[in-house]
Amino acid sequence: MQFSYYISCLILLFYLGIQPDVQSYNTLIKALCDVRKWFDAQSLIREMEYAGIFPDALTYAYLMTGLVKAGKSRAALTLFESAILDPTTVKSTESPVVYTVAMEAAAAIGDIPRVMEILERMEASGIVPTLKTLTVSVV
Repeated sequence: MQFSYYISCLILLFYLGIQPDVQSYNTLIKALCDVRKWFDAQSLIREMEYAGIFPDALTYAYLMTGLVKAGKSRAALTLFESAILDPTTVKSTESPVVYTVAMEAAAAIGDIPRVMEILERMEASGIVPTLKTLTVSVV
């Protein structure tokens, strides 16, 4: 589908008197990532921020997962690093989901020391690993 279709969905929500929220945007971002439209997903994030709605952990997880599935694990790791180091987005990334996807990205490129380093950073940040997180760490 064309990016304009997703923008049309947002316009329809406004027309119906429904104020899009982070979940609305995340649904569209996930759909764009599922069809490998990363640039469109990133553009939608800019639109989202312009509307005063900021990405959350799922937003980053959807983008990173889409990149990993497309074989762009290094790009997913770059996104992870920039998000956790940016003071404006660090709170949005304090989630086991985001760290787990980063670990999956590192595992996908065979960087096992990086998997363990991400797990250590996660625990040092006070984020409790999930069962899935621990599964990735033993792969």
